[in-house]
Amino acid sequence: TDLQDRGLLLRAKNQRRIVDGPALVAHWVQAYTDTLRPKLRERRFQIRAENKTQLWERLETCFDHANIPWAMTGADAAERQTHYFRADETEIYAPPMAFENRELLAQLKAQPTGQGGKLIVIEPPGPAAIPVDARGPHMAPALLIYAELRYRKTQQAQEAAELMLPKVLDHGAH
Repeated sequence: TDLQDRGLLLRAKNQRRIVDGPALVAHWVQAYTDTLRPKLRERRFQIRAENKTQLWERLETCFDHANIPWAMTGADAAERQTHYFRADETEIYAPPMAFENRELLAQLKAQPTGQGGKLIVIEPPGPAAIPVDARGPHMAPALLIYAELRYRKTQQAQEAAELMLPKVLDHGAH
């Protein structure tokens, strides 16, 4: 009803149609960054890796071997898709409780840290945050990558978000 009142959704009989996709994305992302994202649990880890590629490969190997669902989001996901915005931190969606497993931490070469850390594990905001297709790189949906960039609020993250926006809007159109 709220979306209809805002003119973003049109309901006719048993169907609903998005009227203004870009405005709906903006509204959703604002709600995500203001309301949902601050409530998501996150854990930070120091992790030894020579470079991002080595880190990404280790994440994929360790999580796949342990059968832990995960998806890359934020700056690293944007970098892999747009080749822009390389951040020091790697952000992933994964169940935070999986990181109670000492064997997994040893394989990742990761140690928990209160602040800082190169790996940020974010509680998935919902089941769609981690696609079930296990082939290829584990990436969150474009809308969530975009929202995480907006949440970061740095100038470079905002620029990377703008580069992601066409992908978000194109995906929403289908």
